[in-house]
Amino acid sequence: MKELELYPDRFQTFYGMEKETYNILLNKLRTRLTKQWTKFSEPISPEERLLITLRYFASGNSFKALSYYFLRGPTSNRRIVHETSQVIWELLQPEYMPIPTTNKWIEVENRFYDLWNLPNCIGAVDGKHIMIQCPPRSGSAYYNYKGYYSIVLQGVVDADSMFICIDIGELGRNSDGRVLKESSFGNALAHGNLNLPEPSPLPGEEINFPFYYVGDEAYALTKNFMKPYTRNQLTNERRMLIIVFHVVANQWSVHSEC
Repeated sequence: MKELELYPDRFQTFYGMEKETYNILLNKLRTRLTKQWTKFSEPISPEERLLITLRYFASGNSFKALSYYFLRGPTSNRRIVHETSQVIWELLQPEYMPIPTTNKWIEVENRFYDLWNLPNCIGAVDGKHIMIQCPPRSGSAYYNYKGYYSIVLQGVVDADSMFICIDIGELGRNSDGRVLKESSFGNALAHGNLNLPEPSPLPGEEINFPFYYVGDEAYALTKNFMKPYTRNQLTNERRMLIIVFHVVANQWSVHSEC
């Protein structure tokens, strides 16, 4: 695998990450990924642990398939990917996906208004089905309406399709509305624990209006959640909300598949 480091283009193709980005990430994780020597074995280096994990993310290969690339057993690869993923989340989440503050929501709203002409909008919400093998003894819990087994990635994105928060792992059979209700984000939204700004008037209006998220028809209409008009109520003006949502939501959906 070291030979790939001499060829940046091939490195990016194989691991799904530029070599420079890999070096930055490795420097952030090195201390946590470094294991102690024992009398019986030499620890696997932080470099190899990260490369195994990145290859797993980039390819979706089985742990057995990874063993042919890195000459590590499937059980070792599974443990490495699990441990490294946990370290990545613990170290990077506070820096790149912190709990939004009121000022952060206001920044998101300003961008939505400037870019999409949506005042008081602070996020677009949608779900993405991630295909999996059917877990043992799970019945139809993970079987979705698209005809395969999955878990659901729910994302909240800003006006530039950048993730604000995510929730991963809901059963594939659940609708987007159910996933939102069961998620930490949905629970915090229902109980008013998201540090949302106080309602403010829409442009040209005097009555205060709540800040809100937008989603498709699968979600429920609430005080802080807007959804499109039903199809039989559409007019040309009403189509704008649907168009804006799908542009923003589909952008991050496409990015998540790359």
